[in-house]
Amino acid sequence: MAGLFEKDLRLLIRNKQFVIVIVFMAFMFSLSGNLSMILPYMTVFGTIFSVSTISYDEADNGYMYLMTLPITYKDYVWEKYLFCTIGGIVTGALTIIFFIVGTAVKGEAINAGDILIAVLIVLPLIINMESFMIPVQLKFGNSKSHNFIMLTVGIIVGSAYVIDRFVTDIGQLLAEAGHLLENVSLSVWIISVSAITVIILVVSFLCSVRIMGKKQY
Repeated sequence: MAGLFEKDLRLLIRNKQFVIVIVFMAFMFSLSGNLSMILPYMTVFGTIFSVSTISYDEADNGYMYLMTLPITYKDYVWEKYLFCTIGGIVTGALTIIFFIVGTAVKGEAINAGDILIAVLIVLPLIINMESFMIPVQLKFGNSKSHNFIMLTVGIIVGSAYVIDRFVTDIGQLLAEAGHLLENVSLSVWIISVSAITVIILVVSFLCSVRIMGKKQY
């Protein structure tokens, strides 16, 4: 497991240009002063960047070599989820550090509550993002996974348009749902989101393990 983690870390470090871009983006965006918008964007970017290590493993029959090592395909899948989660968290932490430093330099007050809320929103976002992308990447490969993701986004957008045009006003529906959810306590929110996120993660992990188990090495 440690060897797989080191491998993925070295793969990312080799792409110095992307690492520099992420650090630069985290620094520049953190100066905007709106952490609630910056943090989700950067953590998603860091998660996607971490998921891209799968494409390197696929290249030149890399799976065939990896499976000769003293690891199982379950170890490989588990490491990918762990690595991508850490990748998103590290990117988010770097963004928060830049934000705090930038806010302090500008002489503005730092609201710890806003930072905590942003973190609570971002953690499920990282897990849900990787829970969707990892099995898709494993199943379809690098080029086909992009087409699948685009197709999925297109279906979602198209369905939303059809519902909004012919069924009901989505904006009004969301507004009504928002009013109902305002009465829900923070603890219920945290428990509900955590439970849903865990369920999605478990289902995604099992799907990824099954996909890897069916691959021919």
